[in-house]
Amino acid sequence: EELRNPALADVPVCVTQKHIVVTSNYHARALGVTKLHNLQDARRLLAGRSDAVFVSGEDTTPYRAVTKRLRSLLAKYGPTEPLGYDECWIDVTRRLKASSSSSDEGEHATKRARKEEPCWAEGTHVYTGDTFEHRVEGHSQHEQP
Repeated sequence: EELRNPALADVPVCVTQKHIVVTSNYHARALGVTKLHNLQDARRLLAGRSDAVFVSGEDTTPYRAVTKRLRSLLAKYGPTEPLGYDECWIDVTRRLKASSSSSDEGEHATKRARKEEPCWAEGTHVYTGDTFEHRVEGHSQHEQP
């Protein structure tokens, strides 16, 4: 939704279907609204926020279009396995074997994807075989799998 309306980038946003929040941005999550949250409870949590936005996600066409573009881009790095609209696994084994450094390859893939495709959002996860890296707003955390 932030790609479709950049004014939403700095406010709590919840995408709804039926009586649940199917996803929310980082601003809404910081206020306690999680994926699959009951819609009434989410509205109560955000009641004091006049800038909170609830967007109907009943028409999934735009989400499927962005998913298709993102997976097409990521398929350049190896076979993909979908996990949802905005997540997938990428088998980069062949690329890593040809690369001198698996973390360099993951960094290169992330930078290239963000440059080529605006649907590539913050909160990127890169698993390089020996470490799991989670990037949010330019910061990295390294964890062992």
